[in-house]
Amino acid sequence: MYIMNYDTFKSCAQQAGLGIKDFAAYVGMNHRSISNYSKKGAVPDHLAIIALLLMELRRHDIEIAGLLTKMNWSERQLRLPQKGEFRGRSAQSNNQGNE
Repeated sequence: MYIMNYDTFKSCAQQAGLGIKDFAAYVGMNHRSISNYSKKGAVPDHLAIIALLLMELRRHDIEIAGLLTKMNWSERQLRLPQKGEFRGRSAQSNNQGNE
């Protein structure tokens, strides 16, 4: 779902004191993936909500980095697929909707 156009999203990020690369780092995405939404003209709702919240934090002088430090954000571990493990939808689950 898309609830915010890309220009508004970019403005919110800038008002939060973040460029696209910084925003991408906070949400654990590649900055190019976020920039690609400019072609669609809108961003997914989860990114829009994050941008709005970050903007509001900045407006109320709440330090974003301080909050993330309290959460031990830098120590977050990504769970990567193990050898032979498939992380997408299986062929069986894809066929269930066709029955």
